[in-house]
Amino acid sequence: GLFATVTGQPAINMFAQTFSGCGNLTGAIPSDLFAGIDGEYRDSMYHSTFSGCAKLGTEISESDIPQYMRDGYAMPPNLFGKLYNAPKGSMFHYTFSGCKGLQGRIPEKLFGEIDGAPAGSMFAYTFSDCSGLRGEIPADLFGGIKLTGDGQDNMFVRTFCNCKNLTKIPENLFGMLSGKTGASMFSETFMILSFSTRISYATTTPYRFSLAQNLSLTAKASGLRLTVAEQAYPRPLSLSRLPSM
Repeated sequence: GLFATVTGQPAINMFAQTFSGCGNLTGAIPSDLFAGIDGEYRDSMYHSTFSGCAKLGTEISESDIPQYMRDGYAMPPNLFGKLYNAPKGSMFHYTFSGCKGLQGRIPEKLFGEIDGAPAGSMFAYTFSDCSGLRGEIPADLFGGIKLTGDGQDNMFVRTFCNCKNLTKIPENLFGMLSGKTGASMFSETFMILSFSTRISYATTTPYRFSLAQNLSLTAKASGLRLTVAEQAYPRPLSLSRLPSM
């Protein structure tokens, strides 16, 4: 494999942003890509590793389809090597964010043997915008009941955001968390942000269409027809009249 000679205890930022933004990268994720990793979790070790790889998991010939795909999984089980003990901050932050080409179920224990108190941003945005993920979320994906202790800031913010084809959330997915809470710890974890809005106005009056805090569209037309699709923002489309031009 590509990292076959990389073995032993992982390090901070070890595979952070390794393939990030490789929008034209196609093919299946190799089952042994990180097989040599063996040790405890480290901060940001897989932060944004595949983020933005929208075509990953596509354009695979019949002879090159790996067994895990034939079994219905979107990525290899045990992809990240042999990992164990307490999680670390941002360890799987944005890891698969935007990987729309990955099709299938999430494997059980994809992230290793998590056992201990949670950490900040540990699974923030991990699968956000992975619209090809299907089926049930594995009950032990995050270590099952072994994930214990106080909540931390942003630990599951937008983890499955826009994963619109997932069908079931297991009862103990987040373990036995107790004690203090953290800011945004479950903010928009399962939110579906995609929307399609069609607006028709027969007017010559200029209007501003506010799509997000820092994004607006000004239009002046007769018989205006505006289509807004796939805007990653949860608020409703708003309309305000502008001063005369």
